[in-house]
Formats: sequence, C-alpha cells, structure tokens
Amino acid sequence: MGKLVKGLLAIVLILGIGAFFIESKTEGFQALTENFLSDKEVKEYYVKTSSGDKKGKDYLYTFEGYDEDGNQQTEKN
Repeated sequence: MGKLVKGLLAIVLILGIGAFFIESKTEGFQALTENFLSDKEVKEYYVKTSSGDKKGKDYLYTFEGYDEDGNQQTEKN
C-alpha cells in the first residue's frame, strides 16, 4: 500500500510540475487547446519593428502593422 501511495504522489508531482512549466513558459493551456487541438484557422500577421531607442535602462519600440480590416496601426511601447 505504501508503494502505491508513493507512486501516485510521484505521478501527481510530475504532472503538477509539467502543468506549471506549460503555463509559465508558453502561452498556457487555453492557447494550446485553441491553436493545436481545434480546427480553428490560424491567420498570420506581420509587423515591422523599429531598432529600439534606449531611454535610461529601457528600450522604446515602435510597431507598425495592419489590423484584420487592413487599416495601418502604429503602437509605441
């Protein structure tokens, strides 16, 4: 009985660490199910990025791209 409990505990621990890794290092479970497990069509969008201006310790980037309707969008971060 003790080996069974230790084995189940080890499996639960491994699954928990795996779930934590997937959620923290990737886009998470929701994106995984939406992108890979469904037949949803994935559209590609492209963006042009500036080289990045340094302001103190941070970099400021300008993103230029187009939304779904084809309108040009510019965002500064």
